[in-house]
Amino acid sequence: MSTILVIDDEKEICDLLQVALEMSGHKVTPCQYARDALKYLEQQEFDFVIIDMIMPEISGLEMISIINERYPRTLTVLTTGLQAQDVINEALQQGAYNFVNKPFSLEEISNIINMGNRAKALSNQAKSIQPFLIQQLHFKLPSRKNLMEEVAGTIADFAKWHGFPEKLVAMNIPLTVDELFLNAVIHGNKENENKKVPVKVTIDDNRISISIADQGEGFNWERVLTRNTPADLENEGGRGIFLVKHYVDNIRYNNVGNVVSVEIGKNRAIPQLSAETGRQSAKTESYIRSILELDANHTPSGKT
Repeated sequence: MSTILVIDDEKEICDLLQVALEMSGHKVTPCQYARDALKYLEQQEFDFVIIDMIMPEISGLEMISIINERYPRTLTVLTTGLQAQDVINEALQQGAYNFVNKPFSLEEISNIINMGNRAKALSNQAKSIQPFLIQQLHFKLPSRKNLMEEVAGTIADFAKWHGFPEKLVAMNIPLTVDELFLNAVIHGNKENENKKVPVKVTIDDNRISISIADQGEGFNWERVLTRNTPADLENEGGRGIFLVKHYVDNIRYNNVGNVVSVEIGKNRAIPQLSAETGRQSAKTESYIRSILELDANHTPSGKT
């Protein structure tokens, strides 16, 4: 079970998500106002916060930035009716875990929550052999999707033992492996189990390097890396690659497009705010202080 805070000024969407997610066993707290959301976040720890982009008090981007800074263990998911790619880019740069475009299906939201939970669980696993791991891992795996979790978990644990920050171990590393391994199995090898997926990992005190290959014919990777429009994201694993670009410091392909290599630095910096968000930062901080300094006995709207 996950604890989920839903922030959307449309009550119908809050109610719909609450009913659907609670039927899946999650505990959901809906709210329509940012000021109430800030109070809920002070009162308890949430596993996920689902945030609408456009809200009357402060924007979804500002909320993501606040949550990422103040509550780093909480994963944020942006929902937006805007198809503007710069909005999605900004959200991921602010630390959003994932995004979904409106209108979205409940299955999409459920899949995002499940993937986040899996990443968290994998990052918390402890293996007794961690102290004896060498600095390189090599796998040569059959094209089976069910191997993804174990591979991602092993690599995440390896990084954890080497002192990588919790946020990278819980999100960036396992989700990068998830997306690239699935692309290799589904799009590269067409789920042909006779075709292999070689995975190579090298880690040192500064960064982790991951290489994942397939035995397919390759694809036009330059188009996917440079033309990330919403339409592109549904083709040839484009959505997964788009997300990975925001999880890693560097991504590159071989000429054919059937070997992808990524690097994630241990001290990966949180991207700077955009100029527009920066102009709002002082006002936002003042707003937060004013909300949190209100009478502690105030009951957030809609809570009984």
